[in-house]
Amino acid sequence: MKDLITAVASLMLLLIFVLQFAGNQNLHTRMFRADMAIENFRDTAGLQGYISNENRSLLSGNLAEICGCSPEEILVEGEDSVHPLPEGTLLHYRIGYPLKNLIAAAAMLGISAEENRVWMEEDGWVVSRFYISKETAKPEEESEG
Repeated sequence: MKDLITAVASLMLLLIFVLQFAGNQNLHTRMFRADMAIENFRDTAGLQGYISNENRSLLSGNLAEICGCSPEEILVEGEDSVHPLPEGTLLHYRIGYPLKNLIAAAAMLGISAEENRVWMEEDGWVVSRFYISKETAKPEEESEG
């Protein structure tokens, strides 16, 4: 009987490692998807020449889906502009999002939901790639009739 109790306890401890391995794979996948969503946000902002509200809400929705939270928990800040800025202008942005369920068997180990999360934040710059033509108006040649 003593061997059975020891074996069950040992198996439970070993299962924690297996669960954590699967949880780590899930966590890395979510982090990679979040990085790709942020990269898409940066590319769009650079091509548009400014950080649009549509681009912000799209990123908030994508990160909320990836992280399993509401869009209100996502922080997306950027320089306010409604018109494209010229090529080479730096656009500042700040993005924050929560990653939950870091420890797979948190309840079994006595870790609360508040302790089992981390706040990820990225603060950076993106270069505007929006080309604004600087051609001067050429005087029209008068045609002889």
